[in-house]
Amino acid sequence: DEEVTRVRRRHGLPDRYVLWVGTAEPRKNLDGLLRAWQRVVTRGTDAELVLVGPQGWNLDLAALLRSTSQIRAIGEVPAADLAPLYRGAELLCFPSHREGFGMPVLEAMARGTPVVTSLGTATEEVGRGAARLVDPDDDREIAEAVASLLEDPDERARRGELAAERAAAFGGAATASGCSLAGYPKRRTVLDARRYPDVDRPGLHRGADAAARAPQRWWRAAPSC
Repeated sequence: DEEVTRVRRRHGLPDRYVLWVGTAEPRKNLDGLLRAWQRVVTRGTDAELVLVGPQGWNLDLAALLRSTSQIRAIGEVPAADLAPLYRGAELLCFPSHREGFGMPVLEAMARGTPVVTSLGTATEEVGRGAARLVDPDDDREIAEAVASLLEDPDERARRGELAAERAAAFGGAATASGCSLAGYPKRRTVLDARRYPDVDRPGLHRGADAAARAPQRWWRAAPSC
């Protein structure tokens, strides 16, 4: 994939990397992810953890990076680079404590990229039947999920196929262009809450399936995010 190679070179990335996409803030559980990643490194891997997205609030990302090996934060990236970054990743690891929806999970799955994400959050339903689900408060469990996928190309391929099938349930929502920097929307369509009250509301795990039932209305004005 020439586009993947070009984007990887542009950002100075290795051949093998685990991807995370988002704004660095406490609910994203980056400290838990980095503790888990250090366990993966200790176990042994040639991959790096790549963080994509802006610095947010109430989180000292620089301090976290200093205490972790084989990791790099590349900040905000052009929207055109996101799809190749997802395709080139060995997997996406997204162990958030709380999400209204979790677009990076859907975007990764749409590119056939395996996903590790959190039990008990909206992303559990987004990745239903495809993602490897983990307790976001258990860095050992996160590490085991990531390491086992890195070490097993057949399981990565299987999870990637399941991911693409699951993403297809959401129509074109995660495959069109139009995302802003770091994969988040420049604007989001106002949803008709009277018809689809369960979509994209924190704490309602019915939201992902509701979105799958009505993707065209949900994404009408901003089709990719």
